[in-house]
Amino acid sequence: MATEGGYWIYKHMNTHDPYPLTANSSDAPLFRMGEVMLNYAEATWELGAFDQDVADKTINKLRERAGVAPMLLPDITASFDPKRESSIDPVLWEIRRERRVEMMADGFRFNDLRRWKKGEYVNKQKLGRWYSAEQLVEDGVISNESQCKLKFIGGGNEGYIEFFGDPVKEGYGWKDYYYLYPLPLNDLALNPQLKQNPGWE
Repeated sequence: MATEGGYWIYKHMNTHDPYPLTANSSDAPLFRMGEVMLNYAEATWELGAFDQDVADKTINKLRERAGVAPMLLPDITASFDPKRESSIDPVLWEIRRERRVEMMADGFRFNDLRRWKKGEYVNKQKLGRWYSAEQLVEDGVISNESQCKLKFIGGGNEGYIEFFGDPVKEGYGWKDYYYLYPLPLNDLALNPQLKQNPGWE
């Protein structure tokens, strides 16, 4: 049994499964259709073949299921999303955004960023909920604002809660050599002709 993108794929029948009532005992490979549709949408864009027909067969099927307005290509212009990275085509930006939303928490994001050579996106400090010491008092969690132990990004008594520090300032931000995995030590020992990937020596 192996996991792929957050979904279990059974390679063979496991007759010793300790949880037979909660596990799928099928030998058939399992694929999530949402992933297949998004893979197809991105691949057709890369091939220069993404059009409204492809959008309707892929992204708009997912949006319809979620009750979200369809993707209409004539509407996607350079000013469609003011937060778009200017080096990325507006339509590709929307395809990637759709993938991020649809595949959230499925374990794809990190490898997508590596594949797109956008590892620097992980350098952005993650924001918690917007909250305030005053709200904690109103909620009855603390009796006065001076008891607030939450750290807010930028300081003060309100703002986004800081769960994690700034990754770059703390020295664990993205490094370019992360685009390649290190070669396993066993493989290097078995084949002296192999050289470790740069940065992993």
